[in-house]
Amino acid sequence: MKQKIGIIGLGNMGSAFYQRLETILPAEQLFGYDKSGGSKLEMKNKVESVQELIDKVEVVILAVKPQSLSDLAVELEGSCQNRLVISMLAGVSVAKLQDALIAERVIRCMPNLPIKVGKGVTGWIASVEATNEDKKLAQKIFSSFGYQVKVSNENMLDVVTALSGSGPAYYFYLCQILTAWAREMGFNEEEARAIAENTFRGAAKLMEPGDMSSEDWVQAVASKGGTTEAALKSFAQDKLDEIVTRGLEEAKKKSKELSG
Repeated sequence: MKQKIGIIGLGNMGSAFYQRLETILPAEQLFGYDKSGGSKLEMKNKVESVQELIDKVEVVILAVKPQSLSDLAVELEGSCQNRLVISMLAGVSVAKLQDALIAERVIRCMPNLPIKVGKGVTGWIASVEATNEDKKLAQKIFSSFGYQVKVSNENMLDVVTALSGSGPAYYFYLCQILTAWAREMGFNEEEARAIAENTFRGAAKLMEPGDMSSEDWVQAVASKGGTTEAALKSFAQDKLDEIVTRGLEEAKKKSKELSG
């Protein structure tokens, strides 16, 4: 990877992108800019303006909030025209990005926060004008973050957004519930958190080889007539699957709304 890459926006996701790219790129190929100036990242190539960043790179990664696109487009003044733009702006379509930035070679992606540790999921799609080299570069970048999948249409990115983009928060939320119950049962905060969090870590580690499905693992834990089966029956009676599915549908709907 010889191209110089610049990241605009260094919040949670932008910082995660930067930190991961640091592991695969020489320092002189990576640049970052954050308008707020509040980033705590230690960058060797921090720049002072959007235009300074653009002048130094061939690939521009947009990690700002979707509602900031219009203001950013004014700052960029069409300077992305001959560069590859990779956008992680939730709900902002390829066509809208091309129009706002006066850019043709655009890749829209939806990563999630675990890219920070190389265990993320990134769904992506490229504009018709993006070259094969552009797509190979994007695939190489996203593969370094964890699992990557090129989707067939932008509607599928709304699904990726609901499923994996927001997905880590669902696990954290369930961990909160387990922790709260453990506290009610008499464990102190430190013990309750440790039990809940290490249960999740252990379960995730078991699934890593990928030779068994989640359904297989449920069956492996749930002995007939045992405690796990009792809990699972209660979840089924309360239609937990429908509750989760409704949440996923709401997240997908919101993603579509953001795309206008």
